[in-house]
Amino acid sequence: MNYDDKFTREFEEKFQESLKKIRNFKPADRQKLETNLIEICNFVEELSHKPIKSPEEIELFQNLKLKIPKILQSLEDMKLVLNESLYRQSRAYFENVKKLAKEGNKEAEKIYLDLKSHFEDFDVN
Repeated sequence: MNYDDKFTREFEEKFQESLKKIRNFKPADRQKLETNLIEICNFVEELSHKPIKSPEEIELFQNLKLKIPKILQSLEDMKLVLNESLYRQSRAYFENVKKLAKEGNKEAEKIYLDLKSHFEDFDVN
């Protein structure tokens, strides 16, 4: 962690909690979620082409209109957490290879030179 302040500590704590929840999401649950979302999309598509809608169908549409953005936001949040986790792991690997290269490890130097442009060209620090 680069900064030691309350905001950063709280953010990191929330990040780690979110990451733990995502990693505990079982493959069967992911498959079920995907299947359910596909079914909902198919249903909405089918219903949207229906010329006359009943009051129940209209109400269902209204409910979906409220719930789907929340689901999409949750999925986007999961994606952001996973991408950040992957970046951190990649960065740690790169920094370790960089250290080994500076210590004279020839194999690490090859890897470091290969990865260097991907990390240092985009480093904002």
